Amino acid sequence: MSPKTILIVDDEKEVLFSLGLVLRRAGYTVLEAGHGIEALSVMTEAMRHGQGVDLVITDLRMPYMGGPELLAAIRRKGFGPNVMVMTGYAHDASAALWQPDECPKIIYKPFEAEELLQEVAGTLGRGPEVA
Repeated sequence: MSPKTILIVDDEKEVLFSLGLVLRRAGYTVLEAGHGIEALSVMTEAMRHGQGVDLVITDLRMPYMGGPELLAAIRRKGFGPNVMVMTGYAHDASAALWQPDECPKIIYKPFEAEELLQEVAGTLGRGPEVA
């Protein structure tokens, strides 16, 4: 079966690199974007080529379009991926505004690779391969 596809959205290149490395090693297909506008473009292009996005892991705060705006745009466009938000601001007022029905998973930076993989598997309901 084909591996699950995860889109990582973060304006820090080091974060994109390290998360991408962890997820690729775990068997996931990884796409990357530096902000929400780029993420929408990447998702549109992936769908144009017959590749869906199963999970979007997005930073909360980014230039051009942050996590909340990205989630709203994903919903408006009818994209249907699961979404996880990551933030380095544990007491960020924006994080407090997220409702479980909008985005059930928030992961706080810094986190260990194993924690990320557990959260991803739990959010997707399985590992990288479709059963």
